[in-house]
Amino acid sequence: MSLDLFVFDGVDLPDNADAIAALLDEGCPGGTRLTPALAALVAHLELRFPGGDGVGGDSPWAAWPLDEPRVGGRAVGLSIMWTADEVVLDEVVEQCRTRGLTLYDPQTFTITRLRPPPDARRLWWQRRSR
Repeated sequence: MSLDLFVFDGVDLPDNADAIAALLDEGCPGGTRLTPALAALVAHLELRFPGGDGVGGDSPWAAWPLDEPRVGGRAVGLSIMWTADEVVLDEVVEQCRTRGLTLYDPQTFTITRLRPPPDARRLWWQRRSR
């Protein structure tokens, strides 16, 4: 069994689970790339929690590879094994927060819009030069 999550970048999600499911079911043309923020998230997660050629063993992933684009490259699905869900989920949430991404949990129909910490959102003229 696995915990399935979807991560969105720049998508204004409806508050209706059926509408979100329909959005996720839309086809994505071949060659579609993830947004830069989603690509960076996937690259980080693949380095932090490798999946190898096949899933199983020590891999926390129920599906591999992680970079299958959805919603025109503005969403990606993550399928996490229940045995590894806490460690991986904490990392996913933190990385999504850093990148300002939105998480959707279809098991609980929960939408979590994560924002970077306040210091990371400071405007360029408010940052101290080093």
